[in-house]
Formats: sequence, C-alpha cells, structure tokens
Amino acid sequence: MKHRGYAQLDRASRDKVVKLAALLRFADGMDRGHVAAVGTLRLKLSADALRVAVVEAEGATNVRLECWGASRKRQLLEELLGRPIIVVAPDGTEISADDDGDGDHRTGDRCHERRALGVGERWVIAGPGWVRRR
Repeated sequence: MKHRGYAQLDRASRDKVVKLAALLRFADGMDRGHVAAVGTLRLKLSADALRVAVVEAEGATNVRLECWGASRKRQLLEELLGRPIIVVAPDGTEISADDDGDGDHRTGDRCHERRALGVGERWVIAGPGWVRRR
C-alpha cells in the first residue's frame, strides 16, 4: 500500500475511510464551481440506482457544472452502493460525465455486494452537515 498510515489501520477502519472518501469525492464534485450553487440534494435509493436530484441554492442560477462534477466523481460511491448513481438537474435532466453532453445517462454493469443504505430509503441533504431521513 502507498500510504503507511492507511495500511496500519485495521480492516474496519480502512472500510470506514473508503466509505468516507467516496462521499467526500462525490461532495467535492457537487462543489465543482466553488460558488455554493447547490442548496439541497434529494436522494432516492432503489434496487436499480441511487437518484440524486439537485436543488439550486437560493440565488443560484445554474447547477449543471456541479451535476457534471458529481457525476464525474461518482464511481467509488457506485462501487460501494453496488448500483449506478444518476445525477438529476433541477429541470429533470439526467447528467452524466460519461456521455457527450446530451443528458442521456449510460451506466456500466458494475455489481458489488457492499450496501451502505437500504433499498427504498429516502434521504435529504440540506446544507452543510444536515442529513435527515424522510
């Protein structure tokens, strides 16, 4: 392993680091423009996918860059969830960093057994540090 400190962690701690890293990467993508354009995320986990609907922050006019950034950094989180992540812009367009910009979402056939959330659960992330179950 490249990082000595990570290698010295026990298995459970390394798993936690990977899960947190996946969330941090996705969140970093959601702040691609560094202008706090994203106000709220509405998450819906199904057996097929995790849909992330983006709601613009008050005063924001466009979050397409943030949607693209999150889509670009979704891979590790997809692997942990065992299903694709579909990022949805406020106008309902599915945004994918894998496509040619036409909003048509394409998914791979990744399948992993790790599950972080239960099927059918709804979560809302509203502002920094606020997560609530619906």
